Amino acid sequence: MMARRIDWQRHDLAEGAFDLVTAAYLQSPVAFPRAAVLRRAVGAVADGGRLLIVEHASGPPWAGPPEERPFPTLEGTLAALELDAAWTIHVAEVVERLHTASEGQTATVTDNLIFVARR
Repeated sequence: MMARRIDWQRHDLAEGAFDLVTAAYLQSPVAFPRAAVLRRAVGAVADGGRLLIVEHASGPPWAGPPEERPFPTLEGTLAALELDAAWTIHVAEVVERLHTASEGQTATVTDNLIFVARR
């Protein structure tokens, strides 16, 4: 089984360099320095390592008007990373998925998917 071969760990980004750093749905209605946190994630990737970011790019229509809950754009997140020539972008795209609410209604929403590697 795959899970037995994976060594799951959680670390503070200030504690070293890692082969894989992930940021999944790093979004909040409370203001925080998101761009700085993402740049810190970039800095925590070891040489030859990877960074995976998955984030909401839209919400379901029942969550309210989009202008009341802005979502990051793919371009904005890539710019916030401030990647230099040492990085290769393998995936940078907006993907659709079906979202189902607890009440059973469904809607198609989008996520930003970014997968980059440090050379």
